[in-house]
Amino acid sequence: LYGTPDSARRRDSGRGWSANLMRDLRVNLAWVAMLGTCILAEVCLLLPTIKGLDWSTTCGLDLLGDISGLPASTGVCSESSQGASFQCLTCLTSVGTGWLLVLISSLVDIYFV
Repeated sequence: LYGTPDSARRRDSGRGWSANLMRDLRVNLAWVAMLGTCILAEVCLLLPTIKGLDWSTTCGLDLLGDISGLPASTGVCSESSQGASFQCLTCLTSVGTGWLLVLISSLVDIYFV
């Protein structure tokens, strides 16, 4: 045989593993830093926007009863006859959509990072 194998063949044969390891560590560190920054921004910016937004305080729907220890809230769903009314369903849907919006926006950065 004449000459030495090219660098790609040498790398495949086990040479250069330390350089590959260092590159992989740098890439993983950058990924963790970006994801951590995104999660921190979500905790500081997105979660406070829905503080106090739940079915009990906003709509008056109390599913757990006295188990939760919270005082009873009055709202469009607090009366038993209003459980299937348009106002109650609108309130429940809007609160659920707010939570869903925050959940989806928090998962977007994981997809793109």
